[in-house]
Amino acid sequence: MKQDTADPYSDKFKSITFLPTESDTTSIRVTVFAGSRYDPKGKEGVAHLLEHLLASGSKNFPNPRDLGNLVLARGGSYDIYTDREYLTFETKTTNENVEDGLRYLSEIIFNPLFTENNLERERQVIAEEIKSDSASPESKFWLKVLKEVWPDSWKSNYIMGSTDTIKVVTLADISDFYMKYYLKQNMTLVVAGKLVPKQTSLLIDQYFKVQ
Repeated sequence: MKQDTADPYSDKFKSITFLPTESDTTSIRVTVFAGSRYDPKGKEGVAHLLEHLLASGSKNFPNPRDLGNLVLARGGSYDIYTDREYLTFETKTTNENVEDGLRYLSEIIFNPLFTENNLERERQVIAEEIKSDSASPESKFWLKVLKEVWPDSWKSNYIMGSTDTIKVVTLADISDFYMKYYLKQNMTLVVAGKLVPKQTSLLIDQYFKVQ
């Protein structure tokens, strides 16, 4: 199957924001407006499943441990999560190692490696997450409330989907969703830390090819 990848040269970020602080660490956040509300009908859970696959390796770093170590090896951290409206990718590094965060985000967002093996593995992981979460009284309560307040609306859909919907998601569905929504014009970038704006801009240009 042909490996599709969003073209990082095709457009500009929706916005880029620099937030100067006196902190010893730099936080970088990329928000992609492609949350669970955009899941295809009957295949709810695609956005969240894509989140798992992006963290499962890139073309240059097919081993997820090697990919994560771009940030973790020098004491940094990262977080990825799916909401109804968006997905957020965040890194936190020391100010000297801000390049580690930019490289990791560039790899995970713009250079993904989608494989059948990864899809099947992450499908099983999410199925277990759904099983565990659905047993929670709190989750049951809020899902019931959402269904009553917004019946037949994406607002009441479970972000992870269901075991029935995620099992019919194909690699083509993942690729189609990625190619449709993972464009820089559908993303915002925020960098917060003790910044040298010109130097930081050059690094952003290097890793995200901002035009």
